[in-house]
Amino acid sequence: MENWTEFSENPTLNTGHYMALIFDGIPEDYQMNVKFEGGLTETEWDFDDDDNEEARTRILFLDDPTEQTLTVTLYSSVLEEPIVKVFTFDVILKDPDIDFSIITVPGQQGATVLNQVVSSLQDTDVVIAPADGGDDNEFEVTGTIYYKQGFTDYSPELTEQEGNYLVLQITTIAPDDADVTVFVNENGFTTEVENYESQYGYFVVRVTELTVQITIVLEKDGQSASFYYDPTGLTLNAE
Repeated sequence: MENWTEFSENPTLNTGHYMALIFDGIPEDYQMNVKFEGGLTETEWDFDDDDNEEARTRILFLDDPTEQTLTVTLYSSVLEEPIVKVFTFDVILKDPDIDFSIITVPGQQGATVLNQVVSSLQDTDVVIAPADGGDDNEFEVTGTIYYKQGFTDYSPELTEQEGNYLVLQITTIAPDDADVTVFVNENGFTTEVENYESQYGYFVVRVTELTVQITIVLEKDGQSASFYYDPTGLTLNAE
């Protein structure tokens, strides 16, 4: 949780991972003392056997690199000495899932990408739409892309310097500091598209009849999300 000011006004303690515990099973005529110790917090509570569930519920802050312990002491007039049990915490602190999102559009006709004006590579009819019957992260790309020769800025490989090229632009990603990687799948082989330009979000993909998928991957803090674009509906103008 972030900025849980109801738990603490201290910024060090109001963002992190928390555990709710209910201290139950107190025998009749017994009292319970609970002491929670860690590098950032040290708290102690007393409970009676007639306390209700809300009164026996406590929230613990767990984001502490040092060992944290919970010492539970039961005492009563019928005991010769208190019963003491000590627990240490061995939990996995999981960050909340990141809600990744993306907006991708065809390249603007007047923009220049890799020293080519977009209008020289594709028509104004190029459209990105949600895939029919697909998931929220699946899209279809349709329209007309032209045949281009001598595209030396696309690749140093001669075989990659002519063909049909699709220009897309990522206008929005969330979170905005996520890393972006673009892949293209052609005939079952996946390669990274290395011309993604992060400042304006443009990238160019050489599309052939064997190109079956373009994938954009967003990554942050060890989490990732993939967005899939189907280019098989594109019309590839011949040479």
